[in-house]
Amino acid sequence: METVVLPSSVTSIGTYAFDGCSAIKTISIPEGVTTISNYSFRNCSALESVTLGSEVKSINQYAFSGCTALQAISIPESVTSIGTYAFDGCSAIKTISIPEGVTTISNYSFRNCSALESVTLGSEVKSINQYAFSGCTALQAISIPESVTSIGTYAFANCSSLKTIILPEGVTTINNYTFQNCSALENITLGSNVNTLGNYAFNGCTALKVLELPATISTIGRDMVIGATSVNVYVCNATPFNWGNSFKVSDEAYAPIYVVYGAKADYEAANNWNLSVVNEVVPTIAVDMENKTVLVDYNNAILTVPVTKSYAETIPARFIEANDNALNNETKVVVKFRKIAKDEATAVDAGVEYTSVDATLNEDGTYTADLLNYIEENAKYEYYWEITMAENEPVKGALDYFTTSYLVTGIGNTLIDNDNNNNAVEYYNLQGVKVNKHEKGVYIKKQGAIIKKVVLK
Repeated sequence: METVVLPSSVTSIGTYAFDGCSAIKTISIPEGVTTISNYSFRNCSALESVTLGSEVKSINQYAFSGCTALQAISIPESVTSIGTYAFDGCSAIKTISIPEGVTTISNYSFRNCSALESVTLGSEVKSINQYAFSGCTALQAISIPESVTSIGTYAFANCSSLKTIILPEGVTTINNYTFQNCSALENITLGSNVNTLGNYAFNGCTALKVLELPATISTIGRDMVIGATSVNVYVCNATPFNWGNSFKVSDEAYAPIYVVYGAKADYEAANNWNLSVVNEVVPTIAVDMENKTVLVDYNNAILTVPVTKSYAETIPARFIEANDNALNNETKVVVKFRKIAKDEATAVDAGVEYTSVDATLNEDGTYTADLLNYIEENAKYEYYWEITMAENEPVKGALDYFTTSYLVTGIGNTLIDNDNNNNAVEYYNLQGVKVNKHEKGVYIKKQGAIIKKVVLK
């Protein structure tokens, strides 16, 4: 018997109903059936095609386990439950789509589906239980929805073609052996709320190059990366935490550890961490003069410049952010400037030295220096930015120039500009009328016995 046609009057299929019927190739489940019972079609080794009715709600344990010829099955949106071992050993199935109503991928549900290449999980899945996709050797990628908060032991173990995995923010624990022997796994992104990594979690992931531990990590198990001889571990937490032989990659070697700036000494002094070589990362820095801003007018002399930081492409973004935050306290940016002749780019006096003014860090990552109290009116200045990061040699930006006009220092809305005799300044328009509040334009400035025409810009 190769084809089974069930009449529409059927509403129930019992346990073991077609268990071991090794000649059946196709089966169509009527609309009235709501449950595919335990072991219903287990070991139907020739079964190639299954049509499920649109009222099926549950596919129970072992329902299609051992159906080695089954290449595809469309699970209707009505399904809310898939039992343990439901498709275990369906070694020909290539694609699977989990409906929105399913919240749990049960234990062993798709274990050893060795031809499975594509999995689509519904947006309501919360748990991927133990061994759920273990042994799916053709699976190269899987998108885990943000709804997932739990991933069980061995859930993706022996998925030897899996190359990349991104874990959602809700996952706080990577259990023991979760990704063991995922030998093609190159990239894994842990959610920023992960606090625990279990024993052997990435054991046998021989292609793994980067493992980033977010700052929330507080517990990591033993022998996590055995066999990952090329892995670099980036630790975002500035404070060492306990671990047990976690980063051993072979009998004689440990993975190198990279920590945020300023934490190296603490990690080198901490138990077990000192088994690895502990490194700090200091980026290459440069002054971005193409995006500088210069605001020099009658009431301002403000220079602003972005500072670029370049890291190796392999360094993960979250570590870079943590490292930059640590380096901000160890970075000094100054403007060095001196007066030069207006008609040529040479110092007025060969003995004139550069004046140095500290810059402040802005929220957008740029640096600003206010030179108003250091410069003269109607003058030209040359300047350059200088950055000192950590203990590295200072980096200088390109030389640039600015000129000043008439300068007035400002406090609130009150303009103050006194001469050597402490005489206050008065302004008049060109008709000779005194003005108390002036805008940009041409005015007569009177200060004691000194009277001259000025342009306020």
